[in-house]
Amino acid sequence: MKYFITIITSCTFALAANPAFVHGVASGAPMADSIVLWTRVTPADANPVSVSWELSTSSSFTTTEASGTINAQAAQDYTVKVIPTGLTANTSYYYRFSVNGGAIVSPVGKTKTLPSGATSQARFAVFSCANITAEYFDAYAKAAHVGNYDAIIHVGDYIYEYGQGGYVDAEDNFARFGFEPDKECITLSDYRLRHAQYNRQPSLQAARSTAPLICIWDDHETANDAYATGAQNHDPATEGSWEDRVAVALQAYYEWNPVREPLSGNRKEAYTTYNFGDLLDLHILETRLVARDKQLELAPTNAEVGARITEILSSPTLTLQYADTYRLTPPSGLTDVAGITAFSTALGPIVFNELVVANVTAMYSGNRNLLGASQLAWLQGKMASSTATYQVLGQQVLMGNMTMPAELLIELANNAVSPATITKYATPVFKLANGIPLTPTEQAAYDNARPLPYNSDAWDGYGKERETILQTALGLNKKLVVFAGDTHNAWANQLKTLSPTGPGVAPQGTVAGIELATPGVSSPGIEKYFPGQQDILRDLFLGYSPGLKFANLTNRGYLDVTFTPTNVDAKFYFRERNGNEWKIQPISSNDAKALTLGAPTNTTEADADSDGLNDWREFVSGTSSTIADSDTDGVNDSNEFANVLFGLDPRLPNNLQTVLSSVEQRGKDAVVANPSLFNLYTATSIQDLRGKGNLLIQAANNKVSLRLPVEKSSDLDGWSPAGDLFLEFNQSDFPGKQFFRFDSVLGE
Repeated sequence: MKYFITIITSCTFALAANPAFVHGVASGAPMADSIVLWTRVTPADANPVSVSWELSTSSSFTTTEASGTINAQAAQDYTVKVIPTGLTANTSYYYRFSVNGGAIVSPVGKTKTLPSGATSQARFAVFSCANITAEYFDAYAKAAHVGNYDAIIHVGDYIYEYGQGGYVDAEDNFARFGFEPDKECITLSDYRLRHAQYNRQPSLQAARSTAPLICIWDDHETANDAYATGAQNHDPATEGSWEDRVAVALQAYYEWNPVREPLSGNRKEAYTTYNFGDLLDLHILETRLVARDKQLELAPTNAEVGARITEILSSPTLTLQYADTYRLTPPSGLTDVAGITAFSTALGPIVFNELVVANVTAMYSGNRNLLGASQLAWLQGKMASSTATYQVLGQQVLMGNMTMPAELLIELANNAVSPATITKYATPVFKLANGIPLTPTEQAAYDNARPLPYNSDAWDGYGKERETILQTALGLNKKLVVFAGDTHNAWANQLKTLSPTGPGVAPQGTVAGIELATPGVSSPGIEKYFPGQQDILRDLFLGYSPGLKFANLTNRGYLDVTFTPTNVDAKFYFRERNGNEWKIQPISSNDAKALTLGAPTNTTEADADSDGLNDWREFVSGTSSTIADSDTDGVNDSNEFANVLFGLDPRLPNNLQTVLSSVEQRGKDAVVANPSLFNLYTATSIQDLRGKGNLLIQAANNKVSLRLPVEKSSDLDGWSPAGDLFLEFNQSDFPGKQFFRFDSVLGE
């Protein structure tokens, strides 16, 4: 073997020898006579790539219903979308793409047009909140294995914008995947790279290729807690214009998903309706960027409380009113410092509570926009003109009234939750659920809990628009079903009227519909923040939220829903944390008003070839579930699947050339490769090298180089680039499959 090592300050990245389809295929935005077909070509160079496409009713493409060519270009990040028209309603189709005159062919995708007329059934898989650095995308894989869905509905948080440290609780899988780019997404290039990283995942590719995708963003496709004019996770002083950030984030979103451009020409206005014959109309809503007002906080800040106290003290009339109402001693004058201090101290909790009440009143009945007047009127018009059995809302945030005792919520807001407070309110809920009589003290705690909304980012913070929708459904006698996501946990609600106003409206507490909220694919839920207490918190939500009928605060997964003319039958698929099991929780409704919970079941997943890779994973990876080493290269499918992103492929015998090809391609997509890529070639961690990326590069003259970026530090705290280590050797010295192991030390 020939080695030499040198420090250099620049490098070049190898490109794939030929264009490739490393991000899979997808379809979406279905109509009865057309559908969007999507792929992305990873180019060999910066030139446009001619891409051919085919659509057939046969998976073997013995006949072709439609075909054509389109150029993949840098302006669209080499993504392509085609929309074949004149298709037959309620028909399954297969599609594929190819380049280089058919020499390189994409995976085959399956899609389906919408039905028209009499429709007996529609079945959906509903997803939200997929964070690549949190947990694996098992929910996508499971849904792809279950299959037979008429559409896959994604209600947002398809990607997350954070860089390392931005969402620490969702970084359990950081060592495996890292962040691409290695920072928060702000620019067009950033968002494109993040979409590319997510769409390389085999589980996501499998789900997207099995049924048409109907999707809408939530906040993390732009920035956390987004609203029309900004976001919690956007600082104009350092990150520029919010409008500019939204524009590039949406450009990447529209490029990387099989979605249609809005007829209005405004990409924010993505709300639209999908008609599933006479069975249901699915109305996709936009709740972030068009009209949303900034979220209100339940608890006022100290500054807000102080400002109100100052306002009271500056008005003799208000001072006397508060003194009389609350039996306080007012200060004798402007020079009575001790009296002012005592009066202000006494006013503190009074003003705090008044401001909480004012905030809640504004949330429930203030003129606050979530949809905005135009979108709300559009939805009401669609519901009024529809003759379908069900009106289904596909949207992002919880519509049900989710409340907790006021005292407990205030403690949560101040990060000072007392076990005694939890016990005070949890005990009566537990006793009532089990038919145990309450003591007078427990009854008083329950009766005086004063439940308040826990999440002002959801519909609880925009109650007037919610009430309008519920009253509209009741007034039109519609069966209303709402899909939601956002919280990372699973919920099922009866949607009840809360603050009706005006003549002819249903009274408070009238059930207007049901809500089914899908768990997150991988983002952490309440169990991450309150370990060991999620069951108590679940019981508190169930006990104090007026319409809540089911909650799971522990598991990730997805929602499976089947509509028939007489029933809505849902199944929550929950990934168990140990082993290969999935827990299935059925819940149903025969009138879109009442909810019936079935008995949960656990399914132990088969591993027919006993290779440690269960059958649903093998289905996704395309390997054999009956042969433990499908490619007979000496590494079983389970080990290869675990490292497929790093160069190992359980479907192909591995050698240095195939590993190089995979790694080179990954490097090109990511600009710099993921730090965890190095794990393939090492037996132990090399974190002390502080590598910020590495890349195997195929050089000329049958040579191979390994790039190791190196940083320097004088105090082991602040690090700066030192240069790049390159190790070069002759490829011919390594016939067949080879692995590399490096030991590293921190040098001075």
